[in-house]
Amino acid sequence: FFQRWYTPSNTHLIVSGDIDTASVKKLIKEQFEGWKENPVAESPVVSDLNLDAVPDHVSFSDSVMLGSEVSLAFAVKGNRPQTLNEREQQLLWEIGLDILKQRLAKRIIATQGKVTNAFTNWSRPSPNILHVGLSTILSKNDYQDAMHLLSSELAHIKSNGITKQELDSVRNAILNHESSQQDSSSHLASVAVDNALYGRAIIDQPSWYQRLKVELPQVTEEQINVALNSVLSSEPHIIVSHSDKLSPPDMSQLKQILSTPKKVQAAPEALADNDLWIINPEFKGVIKAETKHQSGADEWQLTNGITVYYKHNDSEPGKVYFELSAKDGLNLFSEPEIFQARIALPVMQMSGLRQMDAQTLNQWITSKGMMLYPKMGFSQRGFYGYSPVSDLTTLMSLLYVALTEARVSEDARAHILQQNKTLLNQLKQQASFKGHQQVERELFLSDPALRTMTLEELEAVTKDQMQSIYNRYFANAQPYKLAIVGDISAADAKSAVLATIANLPKNHPETETRHYPAPTQAINIKFSGNGQRNAGVSILQRFPKSLVKPYSFDGFQVLSRIINESLNTKIREELGLVYSLQASPRGEAYDSINLELAVDLASDVDKRQEVIKAVQQELSDMAKRPISQSKIDNVIKAIKDERRQRFNASGEQAKWLALNDIYVTEGAPHILDVDKQYQNITPESLSELIKLLLGAQSTTAVISSLP
Repeated sequence: FFQRWYTPSNTHLIVSGDIDTASVKKLIKEQFEGWKENPVAESPVVSDLNLDAVPDHVSFSDSVMLGSEVSLAFAVKGNRPQTLNEREQQLLWEIGLDILKQRLAKRIIATQGKVTNAFTNWSRPSPNILHVGLSTILSKNDYQDAMHLLSSELAHIKSNGITKQELDSVRNAILNHESSQQDSSSHLASVAVDNALYGRAIIDQPSWYQRLKVELPQVTEEQINVALNSVLSSEPHIIVSHSDKLSPPDMSQLKQILSTPKKVQAAPEALADNDLWIINPEFKGVIKAETKHQSGADEWQLTNGITVYYKHNDSEPGKVYFELSAKDGLNLFSEPEIFQARIALPVMQMSGLRQMDAQTLNQWITSKGMMLYPKMGFSQRGFYGYSPVSDLTTLMSLLYVALTEARVSEDARAHILQQNKTLLNQLKQQASFKGHQQVERELFLSDPALRTMTLEELEAVTKDQMQSIYNRYFANAQPYKLAIVGDISAADAKSAVLATIANLPKNHPETETRHYPAPTQAINIKFSGNGQRNAGVSILQRFPKSLVKPYSFDGFQVLSRIINESLNTKIREELGLVYSLQASPRGEAYDSINLELAVDLASDVDKRQEVIKAVQQELSDMAKRPISQSKIDNVIKAIKDERRQRFNASGEQAKWLALNDIYVTEGAPHILDVDKQYQNITPESLSELIKLLLGAQSTTAVISSLP
């Protein structure tokens, strides 16, 4: 595979960034001039889809699929846009599709879990053919319900069009999003990749945004309706795919429903912005202490116990990010609370806030160029999001409401419960289910945060229990750390905090956590039913953190990077035994008691044992080979360069300001202080680490999933 497809004739080399062109050209010539075409090399053949050969309906069954999917597919002949004008014309029907997607999504909850998702999509399966799709994901085989949903909304938007409020909402979302985008090195590289591989036009961001600012406010509902009908005018193809455990559809019934769609009641207009998120706190908080850090971040200690970090960053002009995190997540709970916590978050997300249901709320947030999203992991809980700088106080008010008024609606509970019950029943029918259960038992020690819930555990979760979890562990001023980073002044950020989050009443529940599961015995699990033609293998090598210094994860990262490079060179390129291979370090979080090297790979089934032995042999050989200081220094430089670039983004800085104490041991440099990291990493220290990784106190787990 590697020799057939990874060849000069199939390669485009794209370099983007703060570079000297002449030096890069010279470097490219030095590195690639000697790369010769392999005799077995092949190049992909690209041809247009023959629409005359596509049937008007088709049904597929699949042994791995869960549930089913019903789609309406439209095929349109036409070239990719090559100019600004052509790209603008395409945007018109994209806006129409986005509005149709929002309408479909609003009706999901009324299906009581039968339809788990509904959306629109488009792609180009061949150079001159556009595919536009309307799709539903079903928990079982309620094909007729899906077709009623798709056909009715399709007929409604084709006959009645969109509303001005819908257009304004999407238009505002586009302008808000595009205003903060810019031609970063990574963006320019991705544009060049799309041009090289797919023939997409190269349009720079400033030109595109300038065109949008001038033209998009002038777009009318009629223009959107005409453009949308132009891509939905042909007779749609009906495509159904389903689990082979489910009965197939009656296509004649689906065609009949498509030809005689039900009428749809027009949705009420959304509420005006005025007074949507007014808050009247009983508690009035203030900043009791302020600290300036060398990293450039300001720290504000609030009287309700929340710590706020502020940092100015203009990498995305006019935009500000936040991250709100509390240490501890699912590791807080034991049975049965943990099951209540696992279900509570998705149910509350689907329950909406105040007068808005979930879909209306999401549409409103998007139209304002905002994002607000809850999170609950094993080690943390909280929210994250962003907004235009001018709307930070609005976003913080919305966050305040989410932390004080979240609710559990009965419709949302019934929907999520049915979704999970159906999924569980389908999982039990999969050939791989027993293998996954074995992984949960042996690798995750049946931890209730990580294993599959039983039907009884699902049904036992009540509305009151979910509300109680929220009240105790999410609501009000938990021991949160709030980071605000973006193109906003300290005074404006402080004003938004003092008007909102500072006024949350204190809520610090007594907590006791547990470690991430850490098996102490060797594990070897093999199961079938992965739905692939190749074998997937994970080799997990771990040893206790207690054997090394508290802040040794830096050295382990460097070692893992060197191991990854060595394994790919030997096993992928020289021996040709794998399609892909990635070695990565784990165990950084405070609740992990082990450091773990994870080697994830894909190979032919008959090469699986050979690959496993080759990985283990290469690790053993590396333990005997010295690693030069120059090699270590080069890897450290590469990691630091990557981190500096990644951490330059406002969202990343907000994330790690809030999460630092979850992933960095006390006494170690702050995760954003890249220059102080990766100190005193020597050949001797890495030699000691790899010996521990393979030593007497280490354990190995090998998980193999087969077709």
